[in-house]
Amino acid sequence: MPADNFGPDSILRGIYEWPAFAPFVQAALGEDHFHRYADPLADVIVNTAEAGNGFPWHFDTNNYTVTLAIQNAESGGAFEYSPHLRTPTDENYAGVEAVLDGDESLIRTLHLEPGDLQIFKGRYSLHRVTPLSGPTPRYVAIFSYVEEPGMVGSPERTAQLYGRVLPIHLERAGQRNDTLVD
Repeated sequence: MPADNFGPDSILRGIYEWPAFAPFVQAALGEDHFHRYADPLADVIVNTAEAGNGFPWHFDTNNYTVTLAIQNAESGGAFEYSPHLRTPTDENYAGVEAVLDGDESLIRTLHLEPGDLQIFKGRYSLHRVTPLSGPTPRYVAIFSYVEEPGMVGSPERTAQLYGRVLPIHLERAGQRNDTLVD
């Protein structure tokens, strides 16, 4: 669910914009360059997964990932990850291949409960959510942060994720607004 579903009075927006929250997350990550994501579709989102789904192994496109578990499915939905598998200077293809081939020595598992806040560097830690079962969907809020102020997603990636872009995406990419995808 894109960020523009969460108005100024929503609880999730309130957490994200609470003055003490970003400094807390920044300190937990130990980062010098840390800013709220300026993308009006992606700064605060909710991922939903239903029975039979999960999320496959992936790296995030942004450095910092902050999630808040809202609701679990009846079963499944474990968060599996391989911390610090790659670095800014080393893609570690052999390590990625080992995880994808099932090397359990490189994989850690968390069973997050509603209310659990998770802070990690998703660009450098390969991670997934195992398939879910049962009629109850899994909901997880994601709060996004970036290294540079004012960053927004590219029009192409934003359209892939949300099926639309806003004028700010096109403006930041140097494109005309009459090419707006909606």
